[in-house]
Amino acid sequence: ASFLATQLQSAGYFQLADDQALVLTINPNNAAYFGVPVTNDWTITDNYWDEQTSLNIAQARSNPDGSYTIVVSPTEPLFGDGSSVWNWVSTGGLNQGTISIRFQAIDTNLPGNPTVSSQVVALSDLASVLPAGTTFVTPAERAAQLATRKEGFNRRFAPYPQTA
Repeated sequence: ASFLATQLQSAGYFQLADDQALVLTINPNNAAYFGVPVTNDWTITDNYWDEQTSLNIAQARSNPDGSYTIVVSPTEPLFGDGSSVWNWVSTGGLNQGTISIRFQAIDTNLPGNPTVSSQVVALSDLASVLPAGTTFVTPAERAAQLATRKEGFNRRFAPYPQTA
């Protein structure tokens, strides 16, 4: 629609076992914003304030080439040293649901629309598909990331803090 000339959406459905991850590679190209929210089959996200069930372009860390690798899984992908992927999006424990990636502020004067590619991998194979330069987090950094997220939601929803 002409009124959405600077927006695009990439919607999809996921079905994952507890030990699997959906690895998304997003190239925003000429979009200034994207958001990757995970919802249940009815497009509802439970407890989004305590779990990282979405990331946007400001929250995610880019790869050296400007693309973004987002790891979506029901359980956090932990590596031998206890670290995890910065760009992990929790399904909130869901094994199936929807993802609706929204791109906004697309510069229509520039060539190249945003692109999304995906693959499902076993969590045990995740390290083999992550690009060089992937940002990892320690458990303390993840806790800080989630605390910042909750603080932001509480600020936006004040005076009604989000609770379980």
